Amino acid sequence: MNLKTDILKTSRHARDANTEQARLAYETSSRTWVLEPVRAAFGPGPQHYCAADGPWDVKRLAETFSDQLERTWYSLREDAERGSGYWCELCIRLGERLFVRVDEDNLAVYASDPRTAVETVERLARTFRKAAEPRLPTFQIVKQSAGSIDTEAVRIGDDALLDSAALALHYGEDFPAWHEAFVDTLSTRHRGLSVLDGPPGTGKTSYLRQLMVRLKDTHRFYFLAAANLRLLRDAEFVDFWSSERRLHEDASMVVILEDSENALMPRRSDNREEVSLLLSITDGILGEFLRLQVICTINCQARELDPALLRPGRLVAHRHFGRMNRARAERLAVSLGRPLPAGDDFSLAEIFRGERAATPEKRTIGFG
Repeated sequence: MNLKTDILKTSRHARDANTEQARLAYETSSRTWVLEPVRAAFGPGPQHYCAADGPWDVKRLAETFSDQLERTWYSLREDAERGSGYWCELCIRLGERLFVRVDEDNLAVYASDPRTAVETVERLARTFRKAAEPRLPTFQIVKQSAGSIDTEAVRIGDDALLDSAALALHYGEDFPAWHEAFVDTLSTRHRGLSVLDGPPGTGKTSYLRQLMVRLKDTHRFYFLAAANLRLLRDAEFVDFWSSERRLHEDASMVVILEDSENALMPRRSDNREEVSLLLSITDGILGEFLRLQVICTINCQARELDPALLRPGRLVAHRHFGRMNRARAERLAVSLGRPLPAGDDFSLAEIFRGERAATPEKRTIGFG
C-alpha cells in the first residue's frame, strides 16, 4: 500500500474513533486564503491541529497529491536561495475533514480527531521531511511594490570571510575581540540598536558583509536604503515584519539601515516619525512584539544623534570606523600586494584602489 492510500485509509478509520488524548490547539499559522477550505470544511465542529518543523519537500508533496491541492502558491520570481520556479505554500485535502498546510519550513495537519492529526504528520514526516541544507549567505532588500512591502533576496559571496588576523589588519588590533562580542550580542539579544559610524570608504559596508556571512545559518538580514526609510512609517510596516516573523520563526532578524543619519538625528518636523518608530522598535512595546535588531551606518559621528537612541539598554553596540595612519595602511597594502599612494592617512577604499580619493566619495547604495 503506498503512502497516499495508507494515509487516506487511516483517516477514514480514525475519524470516528474514540480517544482520550487532549484536544490539540487550533491556530491559524498562514494567510487566510490558504486556510479557507479548512474553515469551510470544519465550520464550528471539532477540529484538531498538529504541526512539525521542516524543512519539507514541498515540490514532492505537490506532485504526490496533485489531484488534491485546494490552495497553492507557486512563484516564478528569481530567488537568490531557490532560483526561479518553486512551490511556496500548499493546502492539501486528504479527506473530508483532513487537511495539510505546508511551506518549506512548517507543516500542519487539521483533522477531526487528535490521533489522526498526529499520525498524519508522522507519516508525512517519514517521506517528505528533507535533511537540513546549508544556508547560502544572502540579505533581503526591502522594497515597496504594488502598494505593499516586499523583499528580494541578494546572494553574497562567502569566499571572502576574514579570519581574526585579517580583521585586525583591516580594522585595527582591537577589532577581532569587538567583533566576537558583537556576534555574541546579536546571537543572544533579540532587539536593540547598533551604530557603525565613520567617513565614507572606511569599511562599514564591507564589515556588514562579513557579519552576514558569519551569521548566515542563524540570522536573516534585511537591507533598507536611505531612500526607502519612509517605509518605517508605512501603515503596512508592522504587518510586513509580523509576516516575516511567522515565515522565518527560527531566524534572528536584523534590519540594516545604511546612511541613516536622517532617521537618527535629533527629532525635527521632517524625521520625527522615523526617530519615534526606531525608539519603539529597539526598546518599546513594539520591539517586544517584532524582536528586531537594528544596525545603522552613518557618516557623521554618533554624538550627533538623538540622545534617546543612544541611552544604555537601547544602544547595544557602537563602533567607529576611521581612516588608517600610514604605518597601519602599509601593513595592509603589503598583505594585499597593492601599492600605497602618498599620504598620511587612508581609507580602506583608497588602499584597495591604490590611489587617494580626489573628492569626497559617493558610495552606491547597498551591498553590490
